Amino acid sequence: MPLLREDRKAKVGLMVTQLWLDALKASHSITLIEGNRVLFEQLTDIVSSSYSSTLGQTRQLDLVRAQVELDQLDERLTEVQQQQTRAVQQLDEWLPGMPSDVSMLTPALDQSMPEWSTPIVLSQDDLTQRLLQHPSLRLIDQMTKVAQAEIHIAEQQYEPEWMLNVSYGFRGDDARGTDRPDLLSVGVSVDMPVFSRKRQDSQVQAETYEKESLRTERFLKLRSLLANYRTLEAELQRLDQRRELYRNKLLPGLQQSVDAAINAYTVDVGNFADVVQARIGELNAKLSLLSIEFEHSGKIAEMHYLLVGNQRGTK
Repeated sequence: MPLLREDRKAKVGLMVTQLWLDALKASHSITLIEGNRVLFEQLTDIVSSSYSSTLGQTRQLDLVRAQVELDQLDERLTEVQQQQTRAVQQLDEWLPGMPSDVSMLTPALDQSMPEWSTPIVLSQDDLTQRLLQHPSLRLIDQMTKVAQAEIHIAEQQYEPEWMLNVSYGFRGDDARGTDRPDLLSVGVSVDMPVFSRKRQDSQVQAETYEKESLRTERFLKLRSLLANYRTLEAELQRLDQRRELYRNKLLPGLQQSVDAAINAYTVDVGNFADVVQARIGELNAKLSLLSIEFEHSGKIAEMHYLLVGNQRGTK
């Protein structure tokens, strides 16, 4: 039961961490979308200020396009707010008292994030030794000990059970007052096996098979934990590569594209569709980078769950 409790506690911790990351991701996404909405409002002002009678039809179309994009951002914002509400409500089931005010929610989530942010790099031997301390593997070890005890009990049925009985009886005088000697009795008994040796062999064999089954289960469980950890390491490496690509190339390039499109539009050598496309592309890239960041944290949380047996007694 202590091992089951430890594993359950670790699984709950992982689940709450994932809910926490979902809520925080939604909060930061809302901030990004709201900021982008402000930029589109500024674009609408630019369109309005550059409106002229000679290009009235074109500018009017641009105004309609700007309003449509604002409406789409509002719809996107509502969807993310719904995701945030769902995550916070699920989180409140485990951590009552979550702030309901959005302005207070994001700082509260940020301040309570786990301190770890990078994975633990381990050699194959060190990783194996640490994974062997996982509650699920230690539980199989305990079950194997029980199976070994069952084999020992089954083997005892082969042997007869000998018993030696000694008793002492005190006797008083008889009715005539004659002294009577006390009694001392000694007895030997033997309990012979009731079942045939063939049946006893079957019982021992069944218990042996159970033990071997647990050994196989332990081997497969360890391989599964090792594979999961190495998979997480590979996924983190790919996420790191994608994160660097967004930070160093995609986002700077998209920012330059936005600036160029706005500058061209303000001097009447560009069109509004290019401005909208550039701005939406930048927003999507920022949201993608945000998803990468939180997926990265989620993978590390899974790695810490796999190493939970080595964190007993620590916060």
